[in-house]
Parts: sequence; C-alpha cells; structure tokens
Amino acid sequence: MAEFDKFRGPNVAVDIAVLTLDQGHLVVLVQDRVEAPRGKVLPGRFLRKGETVGDGLRAALMKVGLDIGPIDAGMDGGARASSAAGRPRAHLIGVFDKPGRDQRSTWSMSLAHYLVQPRDRLREVDGEFVPIRPDGSIKPKLLFDHDAIVKKAARELRAQYELTPDPENLSGSDELTLPQLQQIHQWVLGEEVRTDTFRRRMETLLAEVPDPNDPRGTRQKTRPSGDRGGPPTRVWKKISATGGTPRESHRLLQLPRRT
Repeated sequence: MAEFDKFRGPNVAVDIAVLTLDQGHLVVLVQDRVEAPRGKVLPGRFLRKGETVGDGLRAALMKVGLDIGPIDAGMDGGARASSAAGRPRAHLIGVFDKPGRDQRSTWSMSLAHYLVQPRDRLREVDGEFVPIRPDGSIKPKLLFDHDAIVKKAARELRAQYELTPDPENLSGSDELTLPQLQQIHQWVLGEEVRTDTFRRRMETLLAEVPDPNDPRGTRQKTRPSGDRGGPPTRVWKKISATGGTPRESHRLLQLPRRT
C-alpha cells in the first residue's frame, strides 16, 4: 500500500458545458438523467482509477454520442493558448466542492470545464441545446450545481469574445467579413453593439486578405455582403494572438449598445 492510500479521498467528477451557437443564440448541451435523481444535467461522470481528467471528459462526451478524440484539459488562459497536436481544448473553469452538492455522495467535487464546438459537429449528440440568457441563466433548472457551472462557462467565453475576434472559431473559417464577425460576437454575447465602434475595435486585430485576382497584390479581397448578393464587403483574416491580451478598455460591452 502506498503511503497515502489509507486516506479516503472525495469522489471526483468531471462535468462539461458544451457550448455552441444555434439559431442566433449561445446554447449549452443538457441531457436527461435516467437514474435517480432525475432531471436535466450537463454531461459528466466520476473519474475511475487511473484515468486522467482528459480521459474522463472524453468518456463523458462519448456517453452523449460525441467522440472528438483525445482532449486537452486544464487552465490555459482561454482559447489563445495552443492545444497539443491540434486536440480539442476543454477549459477548466473551477472546482465545485460545496458540501452536499451531490446527494449521491457524502464527499464529492467536480472539476468543471467548458468546450466550444461549431454546431455542425454536434448534429448526432444525444441531448437538448438550451439557450443561455445574457445573465448566464438557463431554463429548465439543472441538478446539482450545474447551473452555476453554465453561468461561469458563459461568463468566461463571453469575456474572450469581448476582446478577441472569434477566438473559438465558431465561424468555422479563417476568413470572414466584419458583418459576419459582428453577428457571431453578438450571438455569443447575447447583446448588440454599435457597428462603427465594433469595426474600430476589431480591425486592429485583423489582417487584410489579398484579392487572388489582383496580380499586383494591392487590392483587398471582397465578397457580396448578403446571401443574395449586395454591395461588396472586404474580407479579413484573424491574426494569431502573439502580442498578449488586448487591453481591458477595449471590451465590447463597455461600448455603447446599439439603439
């Protein structure tokens, strides 16, 4: 017996808020518990002996029909940190260990994470996507302390989208127009911001995409501004974050709202 095996530890769970965009809203995946206590919960499970946190998160996601391969898990300062070998990154948002949080165990804690995925990668999952309100709350109420996990996950993701162009690549593209980018940010934030100020904040974090049809390479690429055509709109590319965190004074929700 190892020296510390005689000390009983808590039951350690991993719970994960899977976030995406759906029909113009930031949403989270919830599922129905089939055993007591019954109700809505986030995907999760207790860690087994010898498992890493990443192993547990992957197993929890596979239970709802989502297998995205090995997962990097940890506190990484947001989406700007790179993930090893291109693995999906689950962001640790906190340890939830309030006594009595789970009636199934007298001593338990949850290593709570969030994971962001484009909606088209989540077509086959088992569960329901529930809109997250601007204050981070959802309906219906979840079991255990999962409502608090959702609220904190939404707050952390929205904080990223206040400062950086589409840091979790919910657009699914490296190239996009400013109207497309603004729409994504407003969906994530749950609020609208003024177009002119959004442009001033974001253009400093974007690079022009050269027009491939311009032999001199001096003209910026454009595309129609709407699905059915429209005036040409310039196309931009997100810049890899190498210069540190954008200034707090540039947070989008410190800007005047659109009226």
